[in-house]
Amino acid sequence: MGANLTAYRAPVAWGIPELVVAGANCTAVVTPIQGERSMNQKAFSFVASVIFLLVALLHILRLAFGWQAMVNMWAVPMWVSWVAFPIAGFLAFEGLRLSRRP
Repeated sequence: MGANLTAYRAPVAWGIPELVVAGANCTAVVTPIQGERSMNQKAFSFVASVIFLLVALLHILRLAFGWQAMVNMWAVPMWVSWVAFPIAGFLAFEGLRLSRRP
C-alpha cells in the first residue's frame, strides 16, 4: 500500500517559496537553497534530449554490432532495440525542437 501524500504551497516567508509534502506519518518542507537558480524549460528540454539521443545511439549500435544485453540474468532480445530506437530518437528530436523555441 502506498502512502497518501498531499502537496501544497506553504506561506512564503522572506521571499522563499516552500513546498510542503504531507503524508500519513510525516511532513517534509522542501525549500530551495538561496542563490541557486532552477533549470528553465529550454535547458531541461536540451538535457533530456541529449540523454535520449545517447540512448538511441546505444540501441542503434547494439543493432549494428549485435551486442548482447543482460538484465538480471535475462537476455534482452534484439527486437527490444528495434522498438526502443525509434522511440528514443523521436523523444530526442522533440526535445531538441522544444529547446530551440523562442
